[in-house]
Amino acid sequence: MKNFLLVLTLIATQIGLSQDIFMSDGTYNQCSGMFYDSGTQYANYSSNEDYVTTICADVAGNSTVLDFSTFFFIGTDGDELKIYDGDDTTAPLIGTYTGGNNPGVVLASDTNTTGCLTISFISNGSGTQPGWEASIGCFTPCQTITASIDNVDPVPVAGTLDVDPGDLITFEGSATFSEGDDVGATYVWDFGNGDTLEGLNVNYAYAVPGTYTVTFTVTDTNPLGCSGSDNSVIVNVLDNDACIGALPICDGIVDVPSPVGSGSAEGGIDYSCLASQPNPRWYFIQTGDQQGNIELTLTQSTGQNGTGSLIDVDFIIWGPFSEPQCGTSNLNSATQQDCSYSSSGEEDIFVPNAPANSYFVLLITNFSNSPGYINLENTNPDPAMALNCDIICQVDLGEDQEICSGGSYEIIANTTGAFNTFEWQLDGVTIPGATSSSLTVTESGTYTLLAEGFDAVYGDPCSASDEVVISIAEAFNVNDISISECSQTTTFDFNLENEIPFILDPLAVDDYVVSFHNSQLDAENDVTAITNPTAYSGTNGEVIYVRVEADGAAGCYSLATITLAITSAPTINAVSNLELCDDDSNDGIGEFMLSDQTA
Repeated sequence: MKNFLLVLTLIATQIGLSQDIFMSDGTYNQCSGMFYDSGTQYANYSSNEDYVTTICADVAGNSTVLDFSTFFFIGTDGDELKIYDGDDTTAPLIGTYTGGNNPGVVLASDTNTTGCLTISFISNGSGTQPGWEASIGCFTPCQTITASIDNVDPVPVAGTLDVDPGDLITFEGSATFSEGDDVGATYVWDFGNGDTLEGLNVNYAYAVPGTYTVTFTVTDTNPLGCSGSDNSVIVNVLDNDACIGALPICDGIVDVPSPVGSGSAEGGIDYSCLASQPNPRWYFIQTGDQQGNIELTLTQSTGQNGTGSLIDVDFIIWGPFSEPQCGTSNLNSATQQDCSYSSSGEEDIFVPNAPANSYFVLLITNFSNSPGYINLENTNPDPAMALNCDIICQVDLGEDQEICSGGSYEIIANTTGAFNTFEWQLDGVTIPGATSSSLTVTESGTYTLLAEGFDAVYGDPCSASDEVVISIAEAFNVNDISISECSQTTTFDFNLENEIPFILDPLAVDDYVVSFHNSQLDAENDVTAITNPTAYSGTNGEVIYVRVEADGAAGCYSLATITLAITSAPTINAVSNLELCDDDSNDGIGEFMLSDQTA
């Protein structure tokens, strides 16, 4: 038997006395025995055959599986076997097999409500071969398992949770089973770092900073490995919580209340010239569309608009970053740009050659712990070097997305500010009832979010908008193929990647991502891909499952199969010499029929 032998012995195979089936017109209900060509296991099939056999399970709700251990049509062009996913030849075609293209293990699909397999065989009038033999089995199809991450504590924001190393997180999950059969089901939490825990509800603490996707997988006891997963939670483990909650700030911002009585900045950060960091306030700024110097004047005074007495203010600034950054790995001597610990109430901030559209993190401290107001003014005479003030009131819908035909995508707005009114539009037309910061979409087009609320610094009224383009990836078909190699051993190192152009034809290779798997379930779930596809050690009749995914449209995929065939080199026997008597010309030349000399 080949790669699915274990499945055949485990998945509800009905053991007992059952007839063998020989290719002919008819329908059979059984879960054991053998399926042969019309010549039985002892002889060749006949010429000019045209038969249809349907094999169904003898237990309601079960499905049929065939494991072809022998398949031999070589040298008989025109002889072909077709297998259909249903109880007649109008069902979807699973594959057409001829030559050395062994079907391997063939299972009725989950969408096949009959659970039957229908086999059509046609032979021509020129030559016959030993044909095939296949074992018959049955299995219980997968039920639909819907896993759900119900609760996470602390509560994620828009699916993302920010925590420090060592913070304990509580995860609670549940699952629904389409057949109601949850007996023996396992519940596994994969925390994206190699650690797993079992149970519906678990507690876990991350030790290493990083970004992790939490996956909750529920698997029942069906030997096919039927499962469902939910990976809707992302955990950002911070290397230090310094500057978490930093506010956006812009030049021209005046009269921000000074931090008072707020303790000291977090440890573990290289604060350079700041010998102490009392009453910290974290901000981030963003440069405009032009590279150049950042020149700002920072003032802290007892009165608004810079009036009254100056109050000692200190600062340090780090950058540039592609987005606001925090923690010891980012705020260090390598990224420090300017720093002052003087006793002055007015400081000049200078960053040379700041890249366009980059972020900088700014820490301001109030050394005297006196109440007052902070003012920030741009002193660069070049108006092109103004900071980007949109960041204090901003909506970001992320990158354009391509989704699968028939699929959906949730657009989640990342906002800066306190917005309380949302309006969604599709191609400029308001979508009725869409009034939250997120929207699940199934149609292509340009989606626009109009948001109104208050900015992140003063709380003044503000409005912002952004748009994202959603496109639908077209469905595509791929080709089942076979590879035949000559070898004197039972295995051969196949280069599976060489077959990609034939699997995709006529599709463009560069537009798709291809992976190879040892089972259909692995291919469907995009797990356990073959790691050495250029030198895969395969056996005769083995079936490789190929997942073809549209590049840039995650989850949009089609499946194909590669059937491996290994043939032995023919044995060349020694033959006797051909001899003729010379004719009357006695010229030493004669005509020989080489085809008469066979092994």
